[in-house]
Amino acid sequence: MSNLKYDGFELDFFDGSDNFRKYQIDLIRKYIKDDLLEVGPGKGGLVKFYDRYLKKITLIEPEKKLYKYLLKKFSKKKHVIKNSTINKIKKKFNTILYYDVLEHIKKDTIEIKKAKKKFKKKWSFNYKRSCFSVFL
Repeated sequence: MSNLKYDGFELDFFDGSDNFRKYQIDLIRKYIKDDLLEVGPGKGGLVKFYDRYLKKITLIEPEKKLYKYLLKKFSKKKHVIKNSTINKIKKKFNTILYYDVLEHIKKDTIEIKKAKKKFKKKWSFNYKRSCFSVFL
């Protein structure tokens, strides 16, 4: 865990853009498989657009304030929410999402290699950087 002090002030603007968020998920919907991990979900703005399709969702947020926000926001859901990073997650997943997150990670190539080890056999890795998306 880092000493990251990030309050996600701009996330309210993105998360209020329902048409844009729906569009983003619609683009990758066919790649999203159950037992999904979202890394750095911030305030959870994307979750409501994919959780209707899935039964198993894990959210890991390294920033404590945002983690607590997620716990409150999704208190009635069965999502697993952890104040953690990919390094500390033991479980394996079918889908891993990094949306507007990798650009905040200093050693992003190492992060991707660590994430790759967290996949089950059939997997989907999705990440988006500002205006650049990749689906593997």
